Amino acid sequence: MKGSWQATPLRSVTLTTARGNPCTITVCAGSILEYTGDAFVNAANEGCVGGFGVDEMVNRSAGIELRKARQGFGGCPTGEAKISRSFDHTRVSHIIHAVGPVFRINRIKDGIKPPSEAVTAAESAAADAFYAERDPLLAAAYAASMALAQRTEGIRRVGFCLLSASVFRGEKPLADVIEIGLRSVVSCVTAHPPLADASDDDDEVTEICFVAYTPEEQAAACVAADRVFGSDPAAEVAAPSPAAFCPLLPSTLCAGEPMYYLSKLQESRCRALPLLRSTPPSSPAGCRSASSRRRSATGSARSTRRCVVAAGRTCGRPSSKTYTTCGPSKSHA
Repeated sequence: MKGSWQATPLRSVTLTTARGNPCTITVCAGSILEYTGDAFVNAANEGCVGGFGVDEMVNRSAGIELRKARQGFGGCPTGEAKISRSFDHTRVSHIIHAVGPVFRINRIKDGIKPPSEAVTAAESAAADAFYAERDPLLAAAYAASMALAQRTEGIRRVGFCLLSASVFRGEKPLADVIEIGLRSVVSCVTAHPPLADASDDDDEVTEICFVAYTPEEQAAACVAADRVFGSDPAAEVAAPSPAAFCPLLPSTLCAGEPMYYLSKLQESRCRALPLLRSTPPSSPAGCRSASSRRRSATGSARSTRRCVVAAGRTCGRPSSKTYTTCGPSKSHA
């Protein structure tokens, strides 16, 4: 049986969705494991089976069946999300597993210094560029989560843990990380065009909660919310233009660019915003799986899967698996 949701609201705003309905976004203090609603977003890694921190606690709460379901995902690239049932975790019916980028700088691997070690202006600029390259992937992870929530039957209330806000964050300011998530979700709520086959208002997400656990996260979340919503903790905000809330979104989306499929097997299940794409893909499906051959310097060949993913980028990593989505999907006559 679902328990009561004991959380302290810190900031709240009511927006108008693309269909003209109200949607409340709340920043609150609490634990994502205690969130009660229809689904919550878990901070996963690219393996998408288990990790540290909240990811491991989610696995423990939902039981072995969740881990088995996640093993069937075949991983999850940065900037994407997968959905499963919640199994033994009864406070929600679904869990969305999203992968945010790693902002932590490794001097050896990345070849640059973190801000605290930067001495010259060039070193500081390199760190800033490192963060800027990953910001759109964080926005994409939130957008992919929202797309899954909108496309899955019965999800109207969604809780978000703070993606890339813990060990992935490195020295990037916490308020900046949270602000990207808020702006991405606001853009999804107010800006992206309604799905052609999802006209039922009962299918629309109407309540969104950003859950900040530690005192540091709570303070930073308030700062980020004030930047996005203004200092009024209970403001009524009219639907803005997408570019006003999330500069990471392309101008083509403002003109009503359609959303594209994550993969061919998910055509009837889930779509995601093309956050990094400047022009629509040539294929009407927007995302396809194809086998190609690339020859290395030694002349050997390997098969690669080319897929336009939720972040609007193309990956060419070797893969023999196709990403799938667990759980029921919406169907409309």
